[in-house]
Amino acid sequence: MKTKTAPIILSNVMISEMNKTLTFREITEPEELEKAFRFRYEEYLNSRCHVLIKQNQQNVDIDIYDLHSKHYGLYISNGLMIGYLRFVLDKKEYYNNAIFMIGKKYDLFNETEHSFESLKNNNRADYPFLSYPNLPESISSFYASLTDINDRVIEASRLIISENFRGLRNISFIVECAISIYVLDCKNYNYAVVDCVREHAVFYRRYGFELIEKNQNYNVLNLNRLVTCLYFPISMSSIPKTLHTRFEQMANEFSQTNKISRAI
Repeated sequence: MKTKTAPIILSNVMISEMNKTLTFREITEPEELEKAFRFRYEEYLNSRCHVLIKQNQQNVDIDIYDLHSKHYGLYISNGLMIGYLRFVLDKKEYYNNAIFMIGKKYDLFNETEHSFESLKNNNRADYPFLSYPNLPESISSFYASLTDINDRVIEASRLIISENFRGLRNISFIVECAISIYVLDCKNYNYAVVDCVREHAVFYRRYGFELIEKNQNYNVLNLNRLVTCLYFPISMSSIPKTLHTRFEQMANEFSQTNKISRAI
């Protein structure tokens, strides 16, 4: 006898198991961006990574790196966000004014400290990962070595999937979407960098990511879990050949529709 699958219930919204679609796309509208920051806040605050979030009355997770980031959401059929990812870009080349206006609304940003000119000329760490305390010298040196030869770096950051959807298939989808659009479309950048708990490194390595230093692990913000850092040369040659067709199809879909979708 075939067993019926129970519907998924998330935030009091019932989603039928039939005819569901996942859609990955960039978030550009201010209202949606603000919802994404609330999603980040809630999901991180209720996860083992809660130490990364500064609790606040506004219930939004927004920081200075968002000002030079592109933001992406993973949505299910009814428009409900179930995943999020940002790419932190070179602060001297990219500035997201919509993010500034949201931060200004909550008195988190101001023209004196957070304008494009102020942002690109300040002395803080260029990427979130470099701002972590007790970061090994090998990681800082890796970033510095790329800068010295004018290689540009993207840092993937704040990846989160809603708990009810936190399966490997959905996580793989959002990561593959992100890789595909940057491998075939981001011509001004040479490397993508991610940090993750040590046991998740094998997940990224199957896509072509490499450990910056194989035996280097460290604790970040007292998470009590060893973390490692990986880099990815942005080119198709970095991806295993068995995955080329899939990534090309995803990249083509994004270039034509500004989104990538799949049935689930």
